[in-house]
Amino acid sequence: MKVTNQKKFKKKKNVKKIKLIIILLLLAFISIYFFMHLFKFKIAEQIKENQEEILCNECLKLDNPRSNPKCRSCRTKILFKDIKIVSTIDTLNEILTHNKSISRFGDGEYSIIKGKSIIFQRHNRRLAQKLREVLYNNVSNLLVGVYLPYKKEQLKLYYHGEGRYWNSYLYFNKFFIRKLLNTNKEYYSSDITRFYNKYRDKSKVPQYIAEMKKIWGGRDIIIVEGDKSRLGYGNDFFNNSKSIKRIICPNFNAFKYYDKILNSVLKISRDKLILIALGPTATALAYDLTKYGYQAIDIGHADIEYEYYLRNSTPSHKMKIKHKYGLGINRVEDVEEITDKNFLNQIIEIIS
Repeated sequence: MKVTNQKKFKKKKNVKKIKLIIILLLLAFISIYFFMHLFKFKIAEQIKENQEEILCNECLKLDNPRSNPKCRSCRTKILFKDIKIVSTIDTLNEILTHNKSISRFGDGEYSIIKGKSIIFQRHNRRLAQKLREVLYNNVSNLLVGVYLPYKKEQLKLYYHGEGRYWNSYLYFNKFFIRKLLNTNKEYYSSDITRFYNKYRDKSKVPQYIAEMKKIWGGRDIIIVEGDKSRLGYGNDFFNNSKSIKRIICPNFNAFKYYDKILNSVLKISRDKLILIALGPTATALAYDLTKYGYQAIDIGHADIEYEYYLRNSTPSHKMKIKHKYGLGINRVEDVEEITDKNFLNQIIEIIS
């Protein structure tokens, strides 16, 4: 009887083992099947991308790629995959560590090169040529910042409005911009001055601002700005600088006075830090000043971004700043005049 029970027990045990082996074999088969299909999918995707890359490269040889229906399907991630752009944080660190200058490019600069006017600067052939020169320059102490927010993981960091705008802008201008850029050149981020308003997560903004302020910490600074820009006025953005002087320029079409502006700055000692907020004119001026031995920062909207930060502003509710002009938030004629003697005493020249 004991022998019979032992046989039954062994038989049940063997059946369980067989069932387990069958289950494991099925799982192994399913896994192999899944990974084979995943592998095939990745191979197919890679082949598709390679074919698309060949098409896009052929499209770049055309004078007007957008007129070709096939070229319209070229994705930005394929067109710009070989363009090297250093991150915003690493760009800021490069400026801090090596006292580099920076000229920045965004939609406004691209539009001027393309032959179009923008809100505060009419198209100017000399400016367009100068901007091309900046893009292709080899000045060792100058960083060239570009802004190309086409990656999904990057756009997820922004509010929807920013993503929608750039998806549309790049759809119509991707081939033009791609032809401007050099795959053999390392570009930097022009986004260093846009650190607050468009981002969903603002938790790291205070730390970023603290790092940015180190650029002018303990330095004598010269601010070259539009008449109503008033960088740092009414806030503490530049309070850690040693001193502030200002060269005031026209709010609109500043490049018309480019030679006057450049010659005005050239009177100043080269140990001063030059901060420029003049739209596309700032991009050109930072380049020329760097060639003359200055450290020049195309600082753009950084002060307005700081004002947004202080006010906890959002993209849907940009608070007006009564004593400053900010593109898209108020009109120049609505900006209040100021009589603050400290501010007025900082002005060393008015160019008009």
